[in-house]
Amino acid sequence: MEKSVQNLVWALKFPVVLTYTVALKLKNRHMNNAENYLVHQKDFFRSGFLQDKSDKFASVRRKISEYALLGGKCRALDIATGQGDQAISLKDAGFLHTYAIDVVPERVDYCRRIHCGSGIEFRHMDASALDFEDDYFDSVVVSAALHDMPVSVRRKVISEMARVAKGYVVIFEPRTFRNRIAAFLYGHFGSFVDESLNFRDYVSEDLDSVLVDSGLKVVSEEHIWMGMMSIKVCQKMNAGSRIRTHVGTKPVDIPPILFC
Repeated sequence: MEKSVQNLVWALKFPVVLTYTVALKLKNRHMNNAENYLVHQKDFFRSGFLQDKSDKFASVRRKISEYALLGGKCRALDIATGQGDQAISLKDAGFLHTYAIDVVPERVDYCRRIHCGSGIEFRHMDASALDFEDDYFDSVVVSAALHDMPVSVRRKVISEMARVAKGYVVIFEPRTFRNRIAAFLYGHFGSFVDESLNFRDYVSEDLDSVLVDSGLKVVSEEHIWMGMMSIKVCQKMNAGSRIRTHVGTKPVDIPPILFC
């Protein structure tokens, strides 16, 4: 019931958010490069009216977490956690240790305050330079953040996610299109309604090739949210031996049980 109320709040405030988004993008329109894109991101996410616990992706959080559990349930990392919604879902799904990072300090402070007592470790950190050891997490998750980044930054972040993941990386982002017409149309639509200054570049990129270059293989992809978003489940190519099993009717590879 609470999530339904939150979604209603999001729908009601959408016109205000859209107006704010367009105005801020006009102001920061030249800040889409690696040197300045964080200025725009911090400007946008510092806004108080975006911190009201509403979550437009509430309906898919559990699904993302279930995919993440394919890597094991010891440690999970949520990249660009925002309000912490995905981190909470990972914790609720059964991960014993959940970490969440964000590059915007105000968002980390918000999460520490709102989710105090959750047991989740929220840290202020740049996802392109993660302060974690190699293979530290069973799964790493990113939700609706990669499309905000310039190409060079995005590739560093993907490489870092692959480095610290032991088994799986789960990516929930706008769909990418190999069809140039589809990419053009969706790119222009997203550039209008989304806060990202790099949306068009993202949806036109061959993301699967970037993932392979970082040592990740896409083992499944699901299009959701009226086909506008996708969940890519990626397995680390050098991951250890795995056990063949099934989730529902689909065969999947599960890593051997490891101690935390």
